[in-house]
Amino acid sequence: MRRNYLAVLRAVANHGPCTHADLQVARPRVSLGLYLNTLVRDLRLIERRRAVFASDRQRRARYVVSDPFLLAWHRVIQPAFCAKSAP
Repeated sequence: MRRNYLAVLRAVANHGPCTHADLQVARPRVSLGLYLNTLVRDLRLIERRRAVFASDRQRRARYVVSDPFLLAWHRVIQPAFCAKSAP
């Protein structure tokens, strides 16, 4: 289960501001609702951003990583670290 949270976080970091549909394409076998709610509300690692005049119920929200250091880790450092440790 922890693997799915990390996969969703990595997908948001790699795709930039993305919608729920974009994430569903990136992670087709995973039901994202539970994971996104936990990452947004409980852990606050991801932000759900809406347009200025959009209502709370509108589905055009974009998900972004809230911490710039976490974003840098998933975009730059972690891929380079994995490439270096591969044989």
